[in-house]
Amino acid sequence: MEPQPDVPLQHNESLSQTDHQEDEKTQLAKEVLLMQKEAWELFEQNEKKFNSVHSTADRYRETIIESIQQLRQHLLKEESVQLAKNEDKEQKVIKDLQNRESLASDLCSSIKTLLFHLENGGVIIVDTKILNLFKEKLEDLSRFEVSLHDHVSPIHTREWRGLRHVVKPRQRSLQFDPQSAHTNLVLSKNLRQVRFSPLAQPLKSPNSFDPGFYVLGVPGFNSGQHYWEVDVGHKSNWIIGVVKESVPRKGPQSLDPEKGYWVLNKQGDKVFTGCGLVCPKSLRSPLRIGVFVDILEGYLAFYDVDITGLIFEIRGCHFVGKLFPFFCPGVPAKEEDLGPLTLLNLLEPGPLENDGHKVALQVREAVN
Repeated sequence: MEPQPDVPLQHNESLSQTDHQEDEKTQLAKEVLLMQKEAWELFEQNEKKFNSVHSTADRYRETIIESIQQLRQHLLKEESVQLAKNEDKEQKVIKDLQNRESLASDLCSSIKTLLFHLENGGVIIVDTKILNLFKEKLEDLSRFEVSLHDHVSPIHTREWRGLRHVVKPRQRSLQFDPQSAHTNLVLSKNLRQVRFSPLAQPLKSPNSFDPGFYVLGVPGFNSGQHYWEVDVGHKSNWIIGVVKESVPRKGPQSLDPEKGYWVLNKQGDKVFTGCGLVCPKSLRSPLRIGVFVDILEGYLAFYDVDITGLIFEIRGCHFVGKLFPFFCPGVPAKEEDLGPLTLLNLLEPGPLENDGHKVALQVREAVN
């Protein structure tokens, strides 16, 4: 065996360096291929998310169009109903006016005939009863008032909930007034909830109600139209309404309009009294109560917000001076009564808004 020639050390090092570079290239190529694969996977994921966003947005767009079309149809139907009701009322008023015009004409003729005979020296025995009859007819005719104006529910119908900010007065932002609260009433830190407590709190103000478990809402008002909502939950008894600023805070009170209280009182399951009057039997116990006050018209109404049904209304209220929202969470008779009354200052989302929230979540999930 012939001896191998000696390989220079420098040549061996060169071969080793070349092999190392090849290994580095191979490793780099593998990393580039892996990055390429990850990039394509990311691209495909983004494509899927892109398609998902478009698909979800299309569904939401269809939901919006369908909801608005349904609302438009309902508005047209409601317009037809309201115009028909107004037409009927107008015809009734015109008929009454025509009848009274005929009565007034007959009365004028009778008075003219009587006056003619008196001025011409006719011998007429004027019976006092006849004169009184003429006076009664005049008073009756003068009492007649023409009124085509009527109040429409500020929350209207359930189908309108998606556009409630359009079809009802803007909801007042209220808080409970701690200075007026009875010592057995506990208010939340944000002054939006009130509940009864068997343990009396320290007396904070000489202006608190006593012995009635009452509290006022602030700010008050003395003009305009006002609307607010209260979550009453499943409580079996409570009182909600408005009162004059001047009502006494101390001593037992009779909660009737003559004393400056205009309130709705829940006295049991589906049993209500409004301003001292027994309300028609309710088919359900509302969870949220809407209160609408029109100072100029002297009008007050209470609504079941969830079904937009009228519970009680009163007209011709003598609203003079400043008024305040008025509340009583009631005395607990069962476990549900331990819950609070809650002021709903922010408009709750309607069906359309709820759908939008659901779609927004779907889009977020698709993107993530």
